[in-house]
Amino acid sequence: MSSTKKVEAQKSASAFSIKNDLYQAEHFISGIFNNRKIKKILFVHPPDVEYDSFNFEIGQLGGLYNFPPYGLGVLAQK
Repeated sequence: MSSTKKVEAQKSASAFSIKNDLYQAEHFISGIFNNRKIKKILFVHPPDVEYDSFNFEIGQLGGLYNFPPYGLGVLAQK
């Protein structure tokens, strides 16, 4: 088999795998929600620090560094 055919076969298998994964995820979620319409989704952006090094008092004052949740903002806009 030529390298071009191998690449095409891999792409086809990958696309099938993604479609199969999406089908399985949709089936799983439908089972959980009993086909009810999902009205709201809560996106959570956990802090980028380990549990042991997190200081709650400093966090309340906004003194901890954390990257802005850019990805969550993009998801929320769609």
